[in-house]
Amino acid sequence: MSGSTKLFGSKQWLLVVGLMLTLTLVGCASPEEKAKAYYEKGIALLETDPAKAKLEFQNALQMKKDMTEAVYGLALVAEKQSDWKACFSLLNSVLDNQPKHTEAIVKIAQLFLAAGEIDKAKENADNALAITPGHLGATMVLAAIDLKQGQFNPAVEKANQVLAKDPNNIDAYMLLASERFAQKDLPSALKYLDQGIAIDHKSLLLQLFKVNVLTATGNVAEAEKTFKALVEATPSDANLNAKYAEFLMQHDKQAEAEVQLRKIIALDASAMAPKINLVQFLLKTKGPKVGRLALEQFVKETPDDVELNFQLVNLYESQQDAAAAESQLRKIIQVAGNKPEGLSAKVKVATKLLANHKKTEAMQLIQEVLAADARNVDALIVKSGVEIDEMQYETAIADLRSVLRDQPNSAQAYYFIARAYELTGSNALADESYTKSLEISKYSPAYAVPYAKSLMGKQTFARAEDILQNTLKRNPSNMAATKLLAQLKLAKGDIAGAQNIADSIQNAANSNLAEMITAEILMRKGDDVGSIAMLEKAHKKLPEDMEAITAIVKVHLSKQRTDTAKAFLDTVLTAQPNNYDAKLLLAQIYDASNASAQAQEIFENIIVLEPHKTEAYQQLASSYAKAGDLVRAKATIEKGISANPNSAELYMLLAEVHQMNKHYKAAMEVYEKILASHPELLVALNNYVSIVADYETDPKLLNSAYERAQKLKGSGIPQFLDTVGWIAYRVAKYDEASRLLNEAVAKLPDNATFHYHLGKVYLAKNDQAKAKASLEKALSLSKNQDQAFTKEIAALLKNV
Repeated sequence: MSGSTKLFGSKQWLLVVGLMLTLTLVGCASPEEKAKAYYEKGIALLETDPAKAKLEFQNALQMKKDMTEAVYGLALVAEKQSDWKACFSLLNSVLDNQPKHTEAIVKIAQLFLAAGEIDKAKENADNALAITPGHLGATMVLAAIDLKQGQFNPAVEKANQVLAKDPNNIDAYMLLASERFAQKDLPSALKYLDQGIAIDHKSLLLQLFKVNVLTATGNVAEAEKTFKALVEATPSDANLNAKYAEFLMQHDKQAEAEVQLRKIIALDASAMAPKINLVQFLLKTKGPKVGRLALEQFVKETPDDVELNFQLVNLYESQQDAAAAESQLRKIIQVAGNKPEGLSAKVKVATKLLANHKKTEAMQLIQEVLAADARNVDALIVKSGVEIDEMQYETAIADLRSVLRDQPNSAQAYYFIARAYELTGSNALADESYTKSLEISKYSPAYAVPYAKSLMGKQTFARAEDILQNTLKRNPSNMAATKLLAQLKLAKGDIAGAQNIADSIQNAANSNLAEMITAEILMRKGDDVGSIAMLEKAHKKLPEDMEAITAIVKVHLSKQRTDTAKAFLDTVLTAQPNNYDAKLLLAQIYDASNASAQAQEIFENIIVLEPHKTEAYQQLASSYAKAGDLVRAKATIEKGISANPNSAELYMLLAEVHQMNKHYKAAMEVYEKILASHPELLVALNNYVSIVADYETDPKLLNSAYERAQKLKGSGIPQFLDTVGWIAYRVAKYDEASRLLNEAVAKLPDNATFHYHLGKVYLAKNDQAKAKASLEKALSLSKNQDQAFTKEIAALLKNV
């Protein structure tokens, strides 16, 4: 709503400015006179120095607490500073004191209009007109509503009525220009804008609109000239400078854009955002090295700027330079100390360490923070997140309740406690807390999208759709929520609904989601050709988007067009020779086509280029293992671990290779190592317990594994249930084993191992009939799969 005072605001107070006299306050002046003097000084400063105007209005209120006009002055300052929440609150305070304050009512109408709440905007504008018939500001609000609703003739009629009464009303010229622009009459739009600018050449709104119209006519040179003159007239306006830089970038004037971005930094050397904008620009236009050097220089100039240091960490991580990122994190800890900002920095460092799988060190930092401030909200939230991952749900809930006592409006705390409730089966409390997090955060996509995704996984489509609709109402440009809503529509078979979403985002900037949704719709309709054409359009729109690239490859492979898929990836890599994911995808296609030599060569090349990324190691090791070369598979994994010592994925693969080699003790040791740093990895726990249940005889080890396996019970995953049931059998808890294995069989009835384990339990319980039925089922399922297993089952059946 920036600049809305100029779009709709009444200008009566300008008369006061024009007639303002310099007042000298004498000691005998009454409080009312002093208040009036402060108020008038505030009005005089409002346009040129809103911050000083605010002080004058506050001084007026100190002299006269019930001075409504001073409160209204503060609302105008808040509007100038784009503090809409404060503006709305102050305007309501004005109306509490003076319910028929027309100007305040009109301002509230403008705020509702900007927020898209048309009905409330109209209600307030009508109210203003009832109090002050013919009020120009209220009339312009109604005209703007007409325009927004496509009622062009009534909008124009109202604007002309305003001009008849006030020929210098620039809001009316803006509306008339907007109507002509909407009707694609660009010359007339320019005419109205020039008329408005002739009245108020300082109006940013009119000038910027003129730039847009000139650009739309194709006269980019004139648009740039207009924009440049505007910037030169107000060189200290950082926001305007930023808009100009963006304009230059859009029109391929990179050198001029860089100059402009550096000017913005010079306006306020302490501001971080302009520096980051320049770095992002340099990364895009001059490459990763130049952008990185620029950010490193900014950090060197202001080493105590913790936020800027974190930006450098983020850049290192995005460039896959884990060593540099970790080194920078250490520097942040040294710089931060135990001051409040230092404690905040430690929490952020801990969060980064957790993301890098360094939990022990991260939690040490969290404990340091809590030792200095036992009620530190951010630290408690991080701690509770770790506790949830470790299945310490009750402890997490207790920590989060402590947070909510101090910060009852913490959306993040409600979101985490909802997760904990959900994982303990307290669904009603979980839903209540999820709802709280959404309401407090005003349906922030950060909370709404994962919750909606979870609901979709439970087939709770109506609730998920309601959440996503509310999220998009408040965040209409959020692509994650838009994408998930489209997926929901497709899951429900609502093709028309999904297509409507695609149509609504057709012109979204920097997004190919519309094309991706349409491609999926066409594929579901059996239109292979149309789907590929749409995916190619999506790829052309965002050439580096791997989702579009992968989708094109999948379609070709699904139609047995392997050579076409390879050729397409070759063209991608010609244009993007360093596209890591595209190289991986090409190697995977060769491997799946039994061209393992070519695949392995590509994987090896990727590893040389990107030694700190783990996927190529995993894929190469899998390729060797598939070919029966477990020695090279193991060597590849160990090489990957040497370069990536914190990769749980590589350790998991190493344990699997040990199992394939029947080196079960070695596999158990690897799983123990994984669980020491990643206790939340239930797959590692399941595999460890499974090995113990299958191969160990030590009662102490078996009982320990049984106790540890209890974490797997609540997962509902059939393989995990089978493992818990099997270890229960090994410690002679046959009733528990029978119950769990029957539950696993019910969830996955065609698994031979499940039936075999259940048969063994029934034998232990001397239930020969059920044992025979289970073993016969296991035998029928195991045929043509594992001959050794089949022989074992057959031998067992002979004794039943």
